[in-house]
Amino acid sequence: MEYSFIKWDLFDTYVNVLYYRLKDMQFDTIVGVGRGGLIPATILSYKLGINDLQNIAINTRHSDNIEIYQIPQNLKGKVLVVDDINDTGVTFETIKKLLDVDITFASLIKRYNTKFDNIYAHLATNDDWYVFPWDK
Repeated sequence: MEYSFIKWDLFDTYVNVLYYRLKDMQFDTIVGVGRGGLIPATILSYKLGINDLQNIAINTRHSDNIEIYQIPQNLKGKVLVVDDINDTGVTFETIKKLLDVDITFASLIKRYNTKFDNIYAHLATNDDWYVFPWDK
């Protein structure tokens, strides 16, 4: 397996790309997918001026055994769900089924062969394992 290391300056670039793709849309709440989506979700909440920031804690690494630890409460209006990577689409698909609200999905990186479409900053055309600055 090959590794791609994302440094803070590239992370900043990805967040800014997402900001420009999202800035004309209106959201009432941002939900960060714990753990990898929490940092970009927090930064986007500041950039977009959205004070309602919540967390969804979910583990879909083993799609035959999805673990849900925390679900956001009292969601209304338009919701932006943010994660670091949309790899297979299982995480976003599971969240879509769990939350009964108007959701837009965004990720820093979207894998080329994912089955779930979302707004993204970078399209990964390889199968590398992405290591983000906070993964260390």
